[in-house]
Amino acid sequence: MKKTLTLLFAVFIALSSYSQDWESGDINKKSYVRFGLATPTYKYYGFKGKSDFENTFNIKNRIGGIFEVGTIFPINSLNIADHMRIGINADWVSIKGHIFNLEDSEVLYNYFAQSKVGLAFTYAPARAVSIDVYGKVIPVWAAGTYYSHDDDDSDKDHYRGYMQVMYSTGVNVKFAFIMVGFEYEFGSLKLKNADGDYLGNSNDANSKKTPMPGFNLTFGFSF
Repeated sequence: MKKTLTLLFAVFIALSSYSQDWESGDINKKSYVRFGLATPTYKYYGFKGKSDFENTFNIKNRIGGIFEVGTIFPINSLNIADHMRIGINADWVSIKGHIFNLEDSEVLYNYFAQSKVGLAFTYAPARAVSIDVYGKVIPVWAAGTYYSHDDDDSDKDHYRGYMQVMYSTGVNVKFAFIMVGFEYEFGSLKLKNADGDYLGNSNDANSKKTPMPGFNLTFGFSF
């Protein structure tokens, strides 16, 4: 009973804050914490699709996860219309992993430590509901790919890269303090091993960059 009352009280407070935004036509700053699934596409590493990917690797499954902490800063001085604002959306911390599980216990691990910043358009169609559509630049502070297999060599099979850029576009739906998001991240990174060899692009032997696109489906809390 106490837990139910606490939840109802939290919802009431959240609805009250949205109510104030609604009356003024402005939209308040919202911070959030979210986590979810991060699914790599079959165009990873430069492959053209699933069949092309499976010509090189026998895939059992692909999984991944993401954790983010961010803030949306609506610019209320740019009064497009009531309950519509353009703002700055920053993910201060974004930690992501992509994993391809292959046959014979082989695994392709991919990891990213990054931030994100870009423009967001926010529309609040009702008192407790808001929708964000955004595009972001992703400063990737560190990333890497490790190919784990029976005869792996940490010097040759671990590719790393630092201080590079990727991109994303997506949408958030917020109801009171609940937040659900869908995002597509795309771009290429230069990753090389201890011998100085680049991971490269499977369909472009002259490229040093590795495409690493993926989809994120997230759930979180805004405050």
